[in-house]
Amino acid sequence: MLVSAPMSHQLFKTNAKSAALLIILLTVFSSQASVVFYSTEFAWETAVEGEQSFSLGSASNVLLAEEVVTLPGPNTGVGKTLNFLDVNTGLGTDIALTALQQGAGFTFDDNEGSGPEWSGLSVGDINDYQNDNWEAAFSGTPVFSFAFYIGDNGNSNNESLSVFDTNDVLIGTLTAIPATGLSDFIGLTSMVPIGRVVFDEGAGGDDIALNEIYVSTVPIPEAETTLLLALFAVFALRRRR
Repeated sequence: MLVSAPMSHQLFKTNAKSAALLIILLTVFSSQASVVFYSTEFAWETAVEGEQSFSLGSASNVLLAEEVVTLPGPNTGVGKTLNFLDVNTGLGTDIALTALQQGAGFTFDDNEGSGPEWSGLSVGDINDYQNDNWEAAFSGTPVFSFAFYIGDNGNSNNESLSVFDTNDVLIGTLTAIPATGLSDFIGLTSMVPIGRVVFDEGAGGDDIALNEIYVSTVPIPEAETTLLLALFAVFALRRRR
């Protein structure tokens, strides 16, 4: 059962949303006026209601995937596609994670180093696949907001995150992908239901990892998204001058 947040919390989120309008993203390109990208967890969370988080650095969480039958240990291959059903995760929707390079798969807790950037699901680590593309596809209850932490991304050349609606129409693309080599946040909201997102990783020596994912099935108010996009337009105009 969902419990309403205290009024003080609601007021905080309302005020925080106003502040967060000035924090949003690195660089944004949206092919239609429906997707907004965020570079900080704070900005994303203040724009979203009903968000749920799911750690991919937890062996017991990875075991919830339909394809995983035993508790994975460090540096364990867990397959190319992982289906996380809402009935098992409580995320509110079903999520399928897929490693897209031919022959590549996910590795749980790549133990080549320490720190949060190494935990989670490494993409393409086994057999050293270098084009570490992946996809998150949603089914069941419509998804309007999605976010994740990406670890060990040390090369952002020619990288992008593409967002498709439930009709598989491209509705937004982010090309300013952080590449600190640590654990970086990327979030997005959409005015229309999201069908899938595709991370196109630049081929290189890094083995990126999905550390944590966040999802919300609560629609984004149109007025709020319109205001965000208007602020982006003003910001872009000032940069051009």
